[in-house]
Amino acid sequence: MKRIILIMMVTAGFTILHAQEISAEDKAKAEKEIKAEVENRTRDIVTLLVIAEKLKMDFPPSAPSESVENLNAQVDKVVTEQVNKEFPLNTRDKHLKVAVQKYRLYKVGDMLKDFRLSKAGRKAVVSGEFRGYTRTGQLKIGSYEVPKVDMRPEVMQHFDPALNKKKIETYIKNKMFYFEEDRQKKRAELTPKVKKEFFTKAGYYQSGKEYFPAVEYLKKVYEEEKARVAEKLYKEVKEQVLAKYNLDENALVAKKEDDKSKDKVKNEEDPFDEPKETVKTEPKKEETGSGVRKRVPLFDPSFYDPDF
Repeated sequence: MKRIILIMMVTAGFTILHAQEISAEDKAKAEKEIKAEVENRTRDIVTLLVIAEKLKMDFPPSAPSESVENLNAQVDKVVTEQVNKEFPLNTRDKHLKVAVQKYRLYKVGDMLKDFRLSKAGRKAVVSGEFRGYTRTGQLKIGSYEVPKVDMRPEVMQHFDPALNKKKIETYIKNKMFYFEEDRQKKRAELTPKVKKEFFTKAGYYQSGKEYFPAVEYLKKVYEEEKARVAEKLYKEVKEQVLAKYNLDENALVAKKEDDKSKDKVKNEEDPFDEPKETVKTEPKKEETGSGVRKRVPLFDPSFYDPDF
């Protein structure tokens, strides 16, 4: 029993010696190597030429054939024409014409033919000259005096100018209630379609609701793709570097060699020593079907300016 306890104590002590945290300096060196390796691999995979080919874009990118201001003016003109065609500006005039006929205002001396005063009853329909009003305010049509009971708004809207004007205005207001709203909806519906047609033809590329000149769009996609690939590579490279130096992935713990291997370690180069020269990563063989393109020399290296 004592022998077992002794073995367990020795083992525990050995584990403590083999699981000490790596120093901040060594951790920084490891992270620096991970970052450098990720950047190297990303540059090999993501290039401006490859991105341009995917976008079916000329390389180097061509400048737009029209300015944004000119294109916006053309788009507005075309959209306005189409909106006016479907919702003409003279729509109000058309409704006014209908209203004037519907609510015809009779003047003294006008001839009325088969004018309906009520749905049924004696003298429900009358004809004759409108001769004004009696002293008691009744309508005089031909030889007939219209009883007050029949002088409802539906009748008087044809004889009272104030009531007639109100009826016409109400009619137009009702007809035009959704007119402006419908025009705006149609404009909002047409504008993106027409804008895409004009801007694409002029050499712009769309991102969301915005359009960019080809060179700016290429730069934008290039930076986004680099960030995406780098993020994807980071975990893989991190595992490889940590495994290379026998470090724990989560705690970054260095497993120190026991006393028997110390002499051997001293004779080996410290893996965290700063290299005297930039270490060039050997290019990996391209896997069949991987879809990964190697960076190829461009005919114009100056295109890779610092902005990219």
